[in-house]
Amino acid sequence: LASSSTQSRYTRSMRSSRRLTHHAASPSLVLPVIRLPSAILPGTPVSLPVAESCSEERPPPGSITPAVAGAISGGRVALFSDGARSGVVCDVLTVGGGLAHVVGSAQRVALLEPLQRTSEGARLARFAALEDDAVEDARSLEGEHASARALLEAHVRTPAPDWDLLLCTLDEELTVLPPGADPASHPRWVECAAVPEDAVGLTWWLASRLPLATALRHHLLECGCPLKRLRDTVDAMRLLANPAAEYARLRHCGSGAKLRLVWNTAEASGCELEPPTPVVDWAHGGSMGVSRY
Repeated sequence: LASSSTQSRYTRSMRSSRRLTHHAASPSLVLPVIRLPSAILPGTPVSLPVAESCSEERPPPGSITPAVAGAISGGRVALFSDGARSGVVCDVLTVGGGLAHVVGSAQRVALLEPLQRTSEGARLARFAALEDDAVEDARSLEGEHASARALLEAHVRTPAPDWDLLLCTLDEELTVLPPGADPASHPRWVECAAVPEDAVGLTWWLASRLPLATALRHHLLECGCPLKRLRDTVDAMRLLANPAAEYARLRHCGSGAKLRLVWNTAEASGCELEPPTPVVDWAHGGSMGVSRY
């Protein structure tokens, strides 16, 4: 997707209030909250390292203390990326071997207020449930679903693709996992690797594996329209699949680039300004590389 010549580009932080509505009729949730360096989406398997830390130090990013691991074992926890106001409720499956294995549920939540810490050191917070809008254009959703599956099948058939379907947690997690720890030891690893048949599930599956920056994953997580979410995912796949696009050149240069969300805004030429529009595209900085986060 390209912007017009009358528009300028700049990145902005995502705010859940733009896309999702807090459902006041639903009771609020109180859960432990853990911040990670990457946005976690529904259906994503996550292995949290359990690391000892001194009393005056915080655990390494993306890890938890043994006391917190014991407190959340068998329960639920909300995973948020740094600075985000929305996240995913995850089920804690097993704790052991230096890892706490959790999996993202279909329940997305918005942060209402932070609360006190438990005696084990887990930070509690109050959340409101976030719900999708009703799908009014089922035919368009089916069309985008078919496009996504066709692009996925074409990518799988490519002998040496320029981009990989790498689970979003791996490039961040592998830097802090204990030596010898295997992410594939997650009890839902094989199950979560299967491609979902439904449009909503396929969107989350692709969004957690395409080379997208965290801000773009936030945009998809916070978007309350299943059709818009899938369209943006398909747009990203088309950009990646285009042999003339920048991604092939960037990958060959070893930059490790990711797609980012860019906001198009009208020129400040008067009072006829239109609201900023999110666009899936490349964000250019001083170099051709794109930030991991």
